[in-house]
Amino acid sequence: MPRRRRVEKRRTSELDDQQVFELILGPPAHGSAFASDDERRIAWELHRARFLDRTDNPGRRPWGWWQYESPEPRDHGEHPTLQLMRMGCLPREERAALEAGEWRLYEAQAQSVGGGDDARYWRHRDHHGIPKAYPDRRTVKA
Repeated sequence: MPRRRRVEKRRTSELDDQQVFELILGPPAHGSAFASDDERRIAWELHRARFLDRTDNPGRRPWGWWQYESPEPRDHGEHPTLQLMRMGCLPREERAALEAGEWRLYEAQAQSVGGGDDARYWRHRDHHGIPKAYPDRRTVKA
């Protein structure tokens, strides 16, 4: 008599590539890589630390964080960094990393892109999530 192969249930302790991408970007239009939202939530809870290491992407959060932990839904009309600041979810260390790196770079770009045009300068800053309170470097003397 042939032996029946035991089929293992899908486990959330190990994620495949599709599940990783889903927790970072959200479920694709063609359907989830998880059997249910409960399974996806459990996977998020088990693996959240891995996705929340923000050293390489400060001011951003993966889809799983917005879905399962954020105090309010993601507002796609607002830059994620600015929304995190408004909600009080951007730690000082993360803000310091943004100020020293990304914001400084985008501020310099805004100055060159703006070329004296205030509207273009501010649009560039807004697009890259630089808060209004961050100094306007055009007026700062060296």
